Amino acid sequence: MLEQANTKSEYYDWLEGKRREIEEEDLKIAPTVKANIKEFVGRIKQMVPTLREIEIEYGLDELEQDPGNDFFDTLLEPLLRLAPRIIHRNPDGKLDWEVPLDDISNLVHIDMEVDDIGPIAKLARRSAATLEYLCIITGYSHRGSTFDLIRDTDGDYVCYPRLRVLKLEHYPYFERYKSPILSSVVPFPTLRILSLTGRCPFGDDTVFRGNAATLESLVLKDKHDDIAKLVERGVFTPTSHPRLQCVSILYEKGYGSRQFASYMEYLSLLLSIAPNAAVRSFPCGESQHDIPSMISILGGYPNIQVLSLPEVYLSLWNAILLIKSLPLLSDLHSRTSCHIQLPANVREKELPVYMLSNYKPMGQRFQCWYISKTSAYVSETARFLLLLALICPNFDYCVPPKDELREYMYELRRAIDSDGFKDHAPRLRRLLFSSWGY
Repeated sequence: MLEQANTKSEYYDWLEGKRREIEEEDLKIAPTVKANIKEFVGRIKQMVPTLREIEIEYGLDELEQDPGNDFFDTLLEPLLRLAPRIIHRNPDGKLDWEVPLDDISNLVHIDMEVDDIGPIAKLARRSAATLEYLCIITGYSHRGSTFDLIRDTDGDYVCYPRLRVLKLEHYPYFERYKSPILSSVVPFPTLRILSLTGRCPFGDDTVFRGNAATLESLVLKDKHDDIAKLVERGVFTPTSHPRLQCVSILYEKGYGSRQFASYMEYLSLLLSIAPNAAVRSFPCGESQHDIPSMISILGGYPNIQVLSLPEVYLSLWNAILLIKSLPLLSDLHSRTSCHIQLPANVREKELPVYMLSNYKPMGQRFQCWYISKTSAYVSETARFLLLLALICPNFDYCVPPKDELREYMYELRRAIDSDGFKDHAPRLRRLLFSSWGY
C-alpha cells in the first residue's frame, strides 16, 4: 500500500505495479468496449435513418496520453460510414490520419484538418463522382501533395464533375510536381466557390480550368505574385468570369509582388478581375498617402456593395469620399483614423451642423461598418461614427473592436447627449442599440 512506501524506490515500485494492473484490466475489457462502440454506432443509424452529416471534434492531448489506445480509431471508423458528409476538426492540433478508409466512397462532403494530405486525397478520389464540397487544412505541414487530388497511383487524372466548393489551406513551398499537367485536364469543371491559402496548387492554372462560367466566389490568401501570373496567362480577363461576384485577395505583408511600380498599379490589376463583382477584399497599400488615390480607382467600379480593406486606416473625410464614390456600398470593413481634422473656421462643437449643411444626405445604401482597429481614443471613434450617422440616413450598425466594446458604448452614449448631437438623439440611438446587439 502507498502508506507503507517509506522510500522513493518503494514508491516508484508501487506506481509501476499500479500501472501494470491498469494495463491488464484494460486488456480484459477492450473487446467488450469495442463491441459496445459498434453497437452504439449501429443504434445511431436506427434512431436517425436519414442521417446526413457526421462532425467529429476532439482534444489531441487526451489521445496522446496513451499512443497505444485505439479507442478513437474504433469509434471513428464506423462513424464515418454512417453519413455521406464528414467534418473532422481538432482544435488542439492535427492528427495523423491512420483510420482505414479503403472501402468508403460516394461521399458528398469532406471537411478535414489533418497533418498528411495523402490519405484524404485518396478518400476524395474514391468519391470524385459524388463529391460536392471539399475542404482540406494542413497548415505548414510538408507531408503529402495537392497533386494527389487529381492524379491516382496509376497516373490517371481524376475529374470531380459535381464539386461546387473547394477550399485548400496548404503551404507546399517544397512541393515537387512530377510533370506538367496536360492542358486538356479539367479536374474541377463546375466550381462555384474557390478558396486557396498558400501557393497555387498544382503549380499552374489547373484549378481554374473549365469553371470560368460557374465560378462565383474567389478567395486567395498569401498568394504572393500568383494572381499576376494568372492574369498574364489570360486566366482572368474583364469578361472571362461573368458570375464572379465575390473576390477576396489578402496577403500578410505588402501587396504581393515586386514587379509592380506602385500599389495603385497592383490594385488596378486586382480590380480588373471580375470588374462587376459586388464583394471585394484587398491587401492594403504601404502608405496612408495612397488612400485618396485608392478611392479614386475604386470609384471606377460602382457595383461594389461590400468592401474590405482590413489594414487601411480611414479618416472621416476619406470615409465620406469613399462612400460618395461607391453609391451601392452597404458594408465596409476597415480600420479608422479617428483624429478629426476640423475644416477651416469650424469649431468642434459646430461640426455636426457643418456636416448636416454640407453633406446630408449621402450614402443611401450604406448600413454597416466593421472596425478592426482604431488609431485614436475611443471617444474620438464615437464622435467619428456619430458624424457619419448624421449624414448617412441608413447607417445603423457598427461593430467596434471587441476589446473596446464596453468603453465604446459608454463614449457613444455620452457623445449623443452632448451639444450638437442631442437634437438628433432618436436617430443616433439606433447606432447605439445595434452596436450593443453585437
